[in-house]
Amino acid sequence: MRQRAHELRPGAGARRSGLPLALALVATLGGCTYSFVHRAERAYDEGRYLDAAERLASHESELIELRPGRRTAYTTYRGLSLLRLGDPEGARRWLGQAAALDKKHGMLAPKQRADLRAGIAELARLDGARRDRAPQDSASTAARAEP
Repeated sequence: MRQRAHELRPGAGARRSGLPLALALVATLGGCTYSFVHRAERAYDEGRYLDAAERLASHESELIELRPGRRTAYTTYRGLSLLRLGDPEGARRWLGQAAALDKKHGMLAPKQRADLRAGIAELARLDGARRDRAPQDSASTAARAEP
């Protein structure tokens, strides 16, 4: 009986049979990356802001490895979640990154971009309200305090 050439080489069959495993691993890892960002976005949409923020924070070390579109979605929903949880400074940091990434890469879906813009607008309203409540300067505050 004749053997095929690839059957005569040691390890050739192992390399070929490992290919589907390698492809499955790549698909799984890619799916995990998408999965945690997608799940956090869904949690945000469902009003589970703490779940979204915690899910994203637990993957912060992976942020640099994300493709631009997913990184922009990550930063968008991390910022929006923090905004909803009462952390405007954290929200400003993440939404600022999201806006810069979106400007550079433009990869957000229309709903994601609308969410990002709404979050930035809400931060602007909060900043405006804070400025309106803050005293103008110490001289005008002292003048108002005198009878």
